[in-house]
Amino acid sequence: TAGGHGGAMLVIADEAAAVAARAQRDAAGGTIDQTAARIALAELRGAADELSARRQLAWELTFDLRARKGVSGMSHSRWVMHAYDGYVVRIRGLLWKRPLDETIAALIAEGIPCEAAFAVSLHLDPDVIAALGDDPRIQDAGYPVASRLPNEALVLPLHGAMTDTEIADIARALAKLETASTSSGT
Repeated sequence: TAGGHGGAMLVIADEAAAVAARAQRDAAGGTIDQTAARIALAELRGAADELSARRQLAWELTFDLRARKGVSGMSHSRWVMHAYDGYVVRIRGLLWKRPLDETIAALIAEGIPCEAAFAVSLHLDPDVIAALGDDPRIQDAGYPVASRLPNEALVLPLHGAMTDTEIADIARALAKLETASTSSGT
């Protein structure tokens, strides 16, 4: 994004591709003012450090959540390289006795801003249904996990300026909520 100004910036190393992209932008009537371009370039210069910091914090949160039975964090490996615009947590529906909206409200009450990770499963998206019509391949019964995910996944904040203490606070809030929301907490 272009410095929060509602635009976007594309960085292309190939000059011919850059000329073609500018032509398409100009044909569509798009522009980016010089101030927004300068802000976006400054953000781009710090992008590698920001990404590294988010990845480190994500590893810490994953480590802090490893013993949780009702919550699972994101998978990591040297081959899985998330950008971590946020950290997705899945509450295990068979153990968790609280609806997702109540879980989100409880975390927000603990000072942890979060939101549902998915509005609807792709196979239930109205545009997909409209495009595929009565195609039997998109029946809900064919995607039991995808059907549950919108009710089990939430996004936690994760940005490079966060501290280890803030990550620990998120883990503590999830542990507290897990105790109150799972069968082991009743």
